[in-house]
Amino acid sequence: MGFQRYMGQILGTDELNNPKRIKVDTNGYLKTTGDYIDSISDSISTIEVEHTEIHKGNSFSLLYKSIIVAEVSVYIQIKTGSKSVHLKPTNFSTDGDKFTIEFFENPTLTDGTTPITIINRNRTSSNTPLTVFYSDP
Repeated sequence: MGFQRYMGQILGTDELNNPKRIKVDTNGYLKTTGDYIDSISDSISTIEVEHTEIHKGNSFSLLYKSIIVAEVSVYIQIKTGSKSVHLKPTNFSTDGDKFTIEFFENPTLTDGTTPITIINRNRTSSNTPLTVFYSDP
């Protein structure tokens, strides 16, 4: 996102490079609405996108543990709906031997019935995730 001065206004661009106004109130303070203002620090957002999304209540996390015996697979189903979702798998670990992780796009399966709890990384947000994870597809 860039900023430019245009006829007495400050403009920025959104992620699609569309121009957007940054608003200032009559006292000269930034208005605390819009994508450019961080709602927690009340300042122009200059933190990483992922951190900004946490502040907006749009970042979620989950923890799933499973005991896997040799030669047995564990499947997790991720239902994303119609919107694009960014998945960032970060930590996988084992106390035993090596293991392999595979992702399958549009598999044929029976929908799971046991949801895995998803937690909003902003504890004060009431936003809900766009995805559902199941441990038993």
